[in-house]
Amino acid sequence: MNVLKDIIKWSNYKPKGGLKGELYNLVEKRNYDSNEVKDHFKSIGKLNQLPAVNMRLKESLLGAVLTMPLYTVKKSVRNRIRLLRKELQARVLLYIGSRVAGTKLAIDTIVVAEQNEEFEIVHRLCRELINQFSNSQPDAAKYRKYRLKIDIMEGYIQDELKVEKVYRDIAHHNHTKKSVGHFSEAIKEFDKIQDTNTNFKFNFFLYSLKNVYYQLTNDPKNLIINNKAAYAFFEALQLDVHYITKLNFISALVPYYIINKQYGQAETTINTCLEMPIKGSYNWHRILIYQSILGFYSGKPKMSLRAYKLAHALQKKFKNEKIAEYWHLISGYLALFKKLNGEKENLDQNSYQPFKLRKYLNIKEEKRNDVQKANLIILELLHLLVDDKHSEYLEKLGRVEGFIQSRFKAHQFKRTRYFLRLLKSVVKGNYHVPLVEAHGKRQLKNLAATRKDLTIETIDLEIVPYELLWDIVINRLRR
Repeated sequence: MNVLKDIIKWSNYKPKGGLKGELYNLVEKRNYDSNEVKDHFKSIGKLNQLPAVNMRLKESLLGAVLTMPLYTVKKSVRNRIRLLRKELQARVLLYIGSRVAGTKLAIDTIVVAEQNEEFEIVHRLCRELINQFSNSQPDAAKYRKYRLKIDIMEGYIQDELKVEKVYRDIAHHNHTKKSVGHFSEAIKEFDKIQDTNTNFKFNFFLYSLKNVYYQLTNDPKNLIINNKAAYAFFEALQLDVHYITKLNFISALVPYYIINKQYGQAETTINTCLEMPIKGSYNWHRILIYQSILGFYSGKPKMSLRAYKLAHALQKKFKNEKIAEYWHLISGYLALFKKLNGEKENLDQNSYQPFKLRKYLNIKEEKRNDVQKANLIILELLHLLVDDKHSEYLEKLGRVEGFIQSRFKAHQFKRTRYFLRLLKSVVKGNYHVPLVEAHGKRQLKNLAATRKDLTIETIDLEIVPYELLWDIVINRLRR
């Protein structure tokens, strides 16, 4: 019944009665699953007819999909569906012997499809036309025209298929943890083709392939070159390119700029990105989270606060737990900066809602989300320390090593382990700066040594860099 439910969402067919109407209502109105539908048809003595009714309803729904209103789909998809419909109409006319109308519609559709770089549609219709002009409606000039065009289309399609297959391969290798080093040779071959192929799909898959490859091989220099070139290419393209194509390439640079302390570049890129998505959308929130993190890393918590307030000033147009989790963590760090009374940051004390640590921590944590858990542990310890609740701080520290051994053993959490053990040195040094620094010297050295190994995953984990958090700790202790 899941197939029927999915088709119903896109079909405007509604049976008026009979068994098809019965099945439609069970699936669409009552949301019955397969077993419930079977039980119902059994109760009315029609169980044997259910497979045939299911098939007939599905066919009727699919027939209406071809005439569905297109205002509910994206503009780029809308245009492609229109072309697919025109192609189907032209081929049906030719198949039933309507040569004049079929040929005219095929020729008109080829012109529009070529303008939109829908080369597979052009190729299929050219096959129909060279059949017509070589046999049914002999015309040497038109035959040569569409015969040449079909060869050109085959070249474009082959280029697209080759690069798309390699792009899918590298994505598969990433998910299966296989080596991706050998993809460099394929990229070199595609680079040669790129000099003469300016088509959207070929370049989209090639830029996407290189984007993934340079991320997986930790090559930020070439990643930045590639993604900037991709953004410029799609920005200049005459086709109606959906904004997400450009956004995904340019926004992927932000974490690298932040990690490498190129804060000006990061801010400029974020501002460019914020102009693309609809305010309140998922991608708009995603970029504002980057802006908030940039504020923490660049020592401008006012920027973080502005991003947070802007994100929560408008109603969300989506539901996403990850985005909600990140804003929750960011709010905890903003509250920490507020507790510092704006000593360095000069933050507006009226800009925050009252913060209560117990209420903040009393949330439903996502199962096995170790990034979220690491931040919540760190936030709890830092808030207790800033609030001078030393007995509670000591109690919570007693559980830290258990979490390190059970949740934070992976390489990704190496810096987290060092920082949590640094926080343990606060008690060992009796909250006295010289003693704390002496006890934490080894962990601080380990933390410093990892600076050269930072990756884009670092800012996902460290919403505020650990070095900055450690400075906050030291500044709150006795001298």
